[in-house]
Formats: sequence, structure tokens, C-alpha cells
Amino acid sequence: MSPAAAHLARGDDWAQAGPALDVSKLVRLDIKEATIDATGLHGEVIGLDGSFGNLVLMSRRRLLRNWDTSWVILARLRLAARTILFRW
Repeated sequence: MSPAAAHLARGDDWAQAGPALDVSKLVRLDIKEATIDATGLHGEVIGLDGSFGNLVLMSRRRLLRNWDTSWVILARLRLAARTILFRW
């Protein structure tokens, strides 16, 4: 999105951004919002933050606002059938 926004900000023609989309072929993704319970934060990764390596979860800011992470030592990430443990 950033490159497209930069081009628009400098006044480039938005119609040159790419081919037209057939709106009838767009689909709505069924992504469940993240939840927090006694065992931790549960959610789906919906993206990666470029080269920084941050995972983007489908969650609302209000969900994480009061979450106490001081007790978190290890985090578990499950990708399909693989589980990865990493330090928080």
C-alpha cells in the first residue's frame, strides 16, 4: 500500500496503478478475530510486516490493551502441522 499511496500523493494518475478488477470475482475472507483466554492469545496470522519479521494478527486494539504479557516467556506459533517455540 505504501508505494501506491506515495504515487498518489505526488499526483500520479491513479488509473495507471494496474488493471481493472472484476468486482464479481472478489471474495470475502472468513478470518476469525483473535481471542485471549487463560492459556494465551489465539489468532490467525494474516500477514507479515515486510522484512522486519513481525506477524500481523487479526485482532482489535481493545483486545490487547489490557493484556498482561509480563508472564509470557515462550510463545508457540503453529503453522499447519508445524509448531515453533520462540522467546517473547
